[in-house]
Amino acid sequence: MEPSELPSVLSYIHLFAEHTHTKVIFICDENKIEKACKFPSIKEKYIRYTFRYEADLQSIIQINRHVPDEYKPLIKDIFERGNCFNIRTLKQVLSQFKDIVKWVNEAGIVPAKWLNEATKSVILFQCFYTIEKNRGRDVFLLDMVEQDKSIFQPESPTSSIGQNIDDGSLLIDQLQRMYMTEERFFRFDSLATYLIKGYIDKIYWQKSLLHF
Repeated sequence: MEPSELPSVLSYIHLFAEHTHTKVIFICDENKIEKACKFPSIKEKYIRYTFRYEADLQSIIQINRHVPDEYKPLIKDIFERGNCFNIRTLKQVLSQFKDIVKWVNEAGIVPAKWLNEATKSVILFQCFYTIEKNRGRDVFLLDMVEQDKSIFQPESPTSSIGQNIDDGSLLIDQLQRMYMTEERFFRFDSLATYLIKGYIDKIYWQKSLLHF
């Protein structure tokens, strides 16, 4: 249903509720329709009770048997930083987690003492990239998110391929503030390719782990 059709639909529903005393449950995402059709004023006329539903990400993460307990708080924290409560996105991250961690271990590149830190860095990048990609962010901008913010200073208004980044610089800065806190942020371009196209280049993947 298009948001513009909502007033007519609610008027139709109102006939049942008002004249036949039929109980009607109307399910919607208010964030998506409130601007399109002035939903707050319409809601006051037709909706009597409102029950809000929010995904319980913590419970979904906790019952997942493929994710070790030590990494569960990190995944929850990253989703909260990104203000993402989309269950499909979370399930995508969790379903890929087992393979991605296996690739970290099988690479044989990371020393044992750094393996936990490397795994956390991979999880951070996986969650960040999956959340923002699923939001429809331009992957060109996602590929510019780096630990080093100097490339976004005024003296560097263009990217390495000549594309002006002024329009995207605010978004990039916002993403860096959201996801880069106490953890070190490393890029894993081979992982980004996997998250977009579904395959992993094992040689390129091993090279991305060398900085550990």
